[in-house]
Amino acid sequence: IIKTISGYSQFSYLFYTYLVTTIISQTLLVSLKGMEQLKQYTLGNFINTFFIALFNIVFLLKLKMGIEGYFLAYIISNLIASIYAICIVKPLRKKYKINKILLKKMIKYSMVLLPTTFMWWIINSSDKIMITSIISSSANGIYSISYKIPSLLTTIASIFNQAWIFSAISEKDSIDNEKFTNRVFNILFLIIVIVGVFILLLIKPLFRVYIGNDYYLAWKYVPFLIFGFVFMTSATFISTSYNVYKDSKGFLI
Repeated sequence: IIKTISGYSQFSYLFYTYLVTTIISQTLLVSLKGMEQLKQYTLGNFINTFFIALFNIVFLLKLKMGIEGYFLAYIISNLIASIYAICIVKPLRKKYKINKILLKKMIKYSMVLLPTTFMWWIINSSDKIMITSIISSSANGIYSISYKIPSLLTTIASIFNQAWIFSAISEKDSIDNEKFTNRVFNILFLIIVIVGVFILLLIKPLFRVYIGNDYYLAWKYVPFLIFGFVFMTSATFISTSYNVYKDSKGFLI
């Protein structure tokens, strides 16, 4: 597919290698999480991120390798993370027989997630494309600036959500599961609302100091994105029940 796109065909092999190594490294790292090796899982992700940053500095800034260097940084980092995951946990080095019944269940569960993931990709990718095509590229620049802080908050919230999914599954059969879930949600919602209000109070003077005059207008659009962050974080937390009870159809709806 990439070979048919003008300007990108020369990177097809690099992209393919990047894709394969990413899938392998993430699968191996998530298996650590599945075996409740949370410290090893966290360390593996840290190692991956650290080497991505390191090799990007080496390949892009020092060696001036351009796009090839960018791909190589990710490929090598993924390989290092994969080797770490294999070495750190002995069960990963054993041979397994394929459990056909489990495999069918996993495929059935995952097939519903494919269109779900594709729709999320459209939601997350279409905004900048639409702004550029309908308004202008300069408007897209303003939007990108206004999206910086909400994007950072969303990243932090996603880290919390990963930890929460693990806790929710662990506490699934506990007697006070409902009270525990409600208590965590109330605390989370209170925190994100307070953070949102705090940012809304500071965003205008902050942009006046740190953002150039050409992009100062971006402060006007941050409140809408902050509201989006609050509702998205709340919805993501509530949808954890789909993870707990393996309800992929709920995700799709």
